[in-house]
Amino acid sequence: TNPTFFLPQYRSPGMAANVRQLIASWHVEEPAAEHNHSMKPSEHPRLTTTTPRLLSFLFFVIDDLATRLGCYGDAAAITPHIDRLAQRGVVFDRAYTQGSVCTPSRTSFMTGLRRGTKGNGNYWKSHPQTMTLGRYFRQHGYQTFLVGKIDHDHCGGRPPHTCFIDPKAWDVRGDLDVDNIRHAHRKNSTKNGAGSRKMIADDTKYGLPPLGSITPRAELLRDWAVAERAIHFLHAHDTWRPFFAAVGFTGTHMPLQTTEELWAAHSDVSRFTLQTTPPNVTQLPKGSLVRERPLFLNNEDTRTGYRGYYAAISAVDEQVGRVVDQMQEADVQRTVLTLHADHGFHLDWHGQWGKHSLFEGTMRVPLIVSHPLHAHGDRAAGIVELLDLFPTLVDVAALPMPNEPLDGASFLPLIEKPLQAQGKAGAFCYWGNGRTVRTLDWRLIERSDGTHELYEHDLQSDGSDPALEWYSLTDNATQRSRVEAMHTMLVSTFKKETVKEICCHG
Repeated sequence: TNPTFFLPQYRSPGMAANVRQLIASWHVEEPAAEHNHSMKPSEHPRLTTTTPRLLSFLFFVIDDLATRLGCYGDAAAITPHIDRLAQRGVVFDRAYTQGSVCTPSRTSFMTGLRRGTKGNGNYWKSHPQTMTLGRYFRQHGYQTFLVGKIDHDHCGGRPPHTCFIDPKAWDVRGDLDVDNIRHAHRKNSTKNGAGSRKMIADDTKYGLPPLGSITPRAELLRDWAVAERAIHFLHAHDTWRPFFAAVGFTGTHMPLQTTEELWAAHSDVSRFTLQTTPPNVTQLPKGSLVRERPLFLNNEDTRTGYRGYYAAISAVDEQVGRVVDQMQEADVQRTVLTLHADHGFHLDWHGQWGKHSLFEGTMRVPLIVSHPLHAHGDRAAGIVELLDLFPTLVDVAALPMPNEPLDGASFLPLIEKPLQAQGKAGAFCYWGNGRTVRTLDWRLIERSDGTHELYEHDLQSDGSDPALEWYSLTDNATQRSRVEAMHTMLVSTFKKETVKEICCHG
């Protein structure tokens, strides 16, 4: 292994040369249509050595991350780096996913499409001609880079054509040897007696796998190696053209991953507000939750679960900070940064520890956009959907929209004027036994058994939302017209699917 992988400084000439040589070995063999990444600047159809510098993009995706961040009003969160990113950008208080599990969500926001993303199959193998976000930027002259979980999984040692990754999207693949970096660190640590991992909790009494693990040092986390690869790219990318760099972190996905230092930082478990289920909550039809027999833990174990999740968020936060800080070290300028989750996560809501639902805890996601030329430190209250990211970033880059229509719509006006611009009328998703629409203050869920629920929300100015969808108001006669109007929105959006047709996918 090249020892320069692990040097803390990246600016020495020898290091830069080594990294460029290394990056050359990461190139994906399959070229994108209408694109030749071996071109010289003077041969490029859109870019020349005299072309004004265009905006580059750094695209962070975080697995299973709920809005449990300081910038979303969560006082228990320790997320200084993401909060700092929020201060230099726009925080979207009403951003919603189109998939309650990883693959449908990621397929949707990487294609800008709502339909055809129901299941967990390898969409890129079955729909090779579908345009994706990475492929589109690559075709328009951007150097595209992927590391970590973006389209879906990382490849590890598997050949690229077997992965849940668009093979025509990425000039540079930094994910193929991420595990080698981590394993090298683990081997070195073990020699020094510091490589052992501790389990966050013993969940065998609940019939669950371990909640996660705690490592002695951050260098043993997979996300550390993902950030390392991203940093290498920032220091050695093609300087004559803009880039689109996608970086995916997974430490907040079960099993959770964190460090001893961050586990200790969350030792005061009294800071966590437990979600005690109130009496007489609305009874949900079968199939509404992944655990039909709720998992109600005792308070000590519940707080341990909270501690593990918040500590894992802090570990991801540190890696986001490493990459963003190195942008300045690498003299990377005129770059738009986006950070979002693929979906949220329930922490003991209705006894659920996970995703797999149509409720707010899964549907609502953090979304931050930092544009060097636009608003800093503002909040956008308008509704956006993750499938809007594709057209939005194309719009930000001033590229033409794809020939094939997208289901998403650009929210560039909300980036430019977050306090004045309007969002969408509603955000939509289907999964499991139903479909849902979320408007500014209400959520309607229609189930395959013919029942439906209506929940009211009360979003606060700091991004928190104390309304936890315990009680449905569908039996309230004063809400009948609201239910009918929101039903019409669902029928219009899902024209080709009935509730029964969509009940069993995802």
